[in-house]
Amino acid sequence: MEVHHGIKFTTHGHNAAPWTGTPTTLAASPPGSVNMPQTINGYLTVTYWNTAAAQDNGSIVWSSGGGIPTMVEVDAQMGAPVIQVQNFFGNNLTVTNLSKTASIQVAAWGPGFGTSTPLPSTGVPVPLPPYAPGVTTSNSATCVTSANFMALTLSSTKGYTVFALYVGNAVPQLYAVNAPDPTKVPAGYARVTSGNSIQIMNNWLGATMYVANLSPGSSQNGQVSLVNL
Repeated sequence: MEVHHGIKFTTHGHNAAPWTGTPTTLAASPPGSVNMPQTINGYLTVTYWNTAAAQDNGSIVWSSGGGIPTMVEVDAQMGAPVIQVQNFFGNNLTVTNLSKTASIQVAAWGPGFGTSTPLPSTGVPVPLPPYAPGVTTSNSATCVTSANFMALTLSSTKGYTVFALYVGNAVPQLYAVNAPDPTKVPAGYARVTSGNSIQIMNNWLGATMYVANLSPGSSQNGQVSLVNL
């Protein structure tokens, strides 16, 4: 892991506007940085993706609310992005690329980021494009679950796809389908498969559900469906 010392961090772009979580690529030299002045008071999923085409070790550092900065390794050629799931309790969030050469794409998502498509409980698939700059279609779907068992299916016909599942106030769960090598996926995922779908059966007791596609922009569209059992 290579770290810059004694150099000035710069925001992404000149006079950059406050970061809203939209996917942004941070250069390594000079170290790119983004700042979200106020986070939501709830869980955020912060995605870090090393864009290098060849193996290139990378790292970022994040800080929030005046706390001690924390470093995260973000290596290239992984089967899925590194995703940090955390409640920053409305404090600011700053992310800086400390890699020697690797550019890092960062993105943050949580309920209320953009417009979510309604998710019916009839089994009809809802398409979810990747969370990417310039994509106007919603990357998330939402519903109020029933107080009975339901089956949720997360799928993608081509290319690895990463989903975040939010249910009520619980910690969001991460899932990945079409992973090139499930053994090379970073820690923190609830389930990973080289197949094209994952099914989850549960009684979510009427809680509000959000499903978001957190894949980097080069990935394919995913889709989600929900049915009462």
